[in-house]
Amino acid sequence: MGSSSTAGRNTSGSSAARGSTGATTLTAVSAFITRENIDGHIKAAGVGGDIGLLSVDIDGNHYWVLQAIESGRPRILVVEYNSVFGPEHAITIPYDPAFVRGKAHPSHLYFGASLRALCLLASAKGYAFVGSNSAGNNAFFVREDLAGALPRPSPQAAWVESRFRDARGARGELLLVSGHRDRLRMIADCVVVSVPDGRCATVAELFGLEDGSR
Repeated sequence: MGSSSTAGRNTSGSSAARGSTGATTLTAVSAFITRENIDGHIKAAGVGGDIGLLSVDIDGNHYWVLQAIESGRPRILVVEYNSVFGPEHAITIPYDPAFVRGKAHPSHLYFGASLRALCLLASAKGYAFVGSNSAGNNAFFVREDLAGALPRPSPQAAWVESRFRDARGARGELLLVSGHRDRLRMIADCVVVSVPDGRCATVAELFGLEDGSR
């Protein structure tokens, strides 16, 4: 079963029962995904337990939605991470069930969770982090009982600076900002939550952007 919901697209896809020919039918479901409804959508799709693949790509509450999933145990887990949050801090946006990326901040850079935050959560759920993609936006996990001798890099070693130059200005214009520090400055006043202790801080405070370097 694959599931993805992007704020703005708000879609969830799930594989339905096999037909008489043995082929699998894919059923697309349009829904706005929250941590309160994600399990219900999975159950309504008729899947659960030993799922082959689960993809969480929602441009928003990745950490909170993944945390809430209890009805399935996918073998492979693919989760979008926000490269702008860097490799060192385990942080996420505060939970907002109505979060929409483009409305939360005009830059479109304020969303999701850091790679380290997702690695901590996945580990607590029984998954091994095995790597990320070269574009700097997806993390890959394998269920511990199946991970075997697969490489297990640290978040710091596997983090990749995002290659997507999709930062936008106040009028929605594409700015093509590429530098990691420059992207951080664009969301300096935004609040993030530290996963280990639940503390909130602005991006500026957490990344030391208040020393005049902004």
